[in-house]
Amino acid sequence: MSLTSYLGIDVGSVTTKLALVDEKGQYVDSYMLKTAGKPVMAVQSGLRQILEQANNAGREYNIMGVGTTGSGRNLAGALVGADVVKNEIISFMKSIDSLTAAMKSSFILEHLTAPMDPEAADIVDVYTRIEFIEHQMKIIKAKHALYYFNCK
Repeated sequence: MSLTSYLGIDVGSVTTKLALVDEKGQYVDSYMLKTAGKPVMAVQSGLRQILEQANNAGREYNIMGVGTTGSGRNLAGALVGADVVKNEIISFMKSIDSLTAAMKSSFILEHLTAPMDPEAADIVDVYTRIEFIEHQMKIIKAKHALYYFNCK
């Protein structure tokens, strides 16, 4: 019996990560490898590894959609025929937006009071940067509005 799933591929300059989730967004399987300056080979190798892991576990996946992100997102997207190609900031924000307020608070408190693993640090870092950028945009808009009205 095959498991309906969705595949995400993050092709970065240093690592390539592949992850599968089920219809409810629950983790199914993943694999990470070094990109080593060869993103096409990394994606191909990662896909072979995911297939091997599935075979070893006696599983079969019915992949209903594929999304790519990272610096090699467009290349990976073309290679696998991705349904969605998004930059990392959008991908992180969509992930964070899917969390409830309680989950966000718990996640941030847990990771800010304990040694942070690199992936968690990246998520918090991107989220913090986006909040900072949004705040700066509000200041710029306010200054622009004040300038505009003072010139009239």
